[in-house]
Amino acid sequence: MEPEKIIKIELLGIRFFGSYGLYPVESLWNSELLMDCTLTFNINSESELELKDTVDYQMIYTELQSELQQKHKLLENIAIRSIKRIKNMDSRIRSCKIKIYKKPQLNGPLLHVAVELEF
Repeated sequence: MEPEKIIKIELLGIRFFGSYGLYPVESLWNSELLMDCTLTFNINSESELELKDTVDYQMIYTELQSELQQKHKLLENIAIRSIKRIKNMDSRIRSCKIKIYKKPQLNGPLLHVAVELEF
């Protein structure tokens, strides 16, 4: 039996701006979120691939963009909902990892906070 062929696609450093945050003051301005999305999927082709043989990363971006246009209080919920959207896109998708970065307004220096979810 031939081993499965698995491809990985990464969308790194996707930038979104919106009202994200638990505290009322966070809804007063648009916050920047950065997101990395990595997914793996099976391919069945032995020859050069066509778009139908792969997972279209433009569609992945569009799904993530649609989710990030919603208001969210917690980064964790963004990750959960984004994973669900991607998981439902294509039955060949074997795994997906979402990592979201936000620079919160804290009382000291901090590069960012990150939340990561994987299925």
